[in-house]
Amino acid sequence: TPPADDVLPPVYRLHQRLLGIRRRLPDIERARVQTLVVDQGLLVYRVHTGQPITVALNANRSSTDVTVELGTTGHLDSERSHREGDMIHLDPGGWYIAGTES
Repeated sequence: TPPADDVLPPVYRLHQRLLGIRRRLPDIERARVQTLVVDQGLLVYRVHTGQPITVALNANRSSTDVTVELGTTGHLDSERSHREGDMIHLDPGGWYIAGTES
């Protein structure tokens, strides 16, 4: 019997979530990646598939806001972050994935 979710380490559950995105969007494996922002612990990149996917990562110890053109993409997953239009607010260690599932 597999262990209950509440006894699994958080990193295990995170991997499950990210693998779920990869399974739902199989074109990711063959996509072209474009770096949009690299700035002292902040990384934003776009994965060019049938529908673009934008990923924002904050490795800083302070919160940060980043503005990137997101268009009509929706929210795929996130942790310690939120979006308002084209602005993404990232808490320390936060990440946000914007895209559209087909």
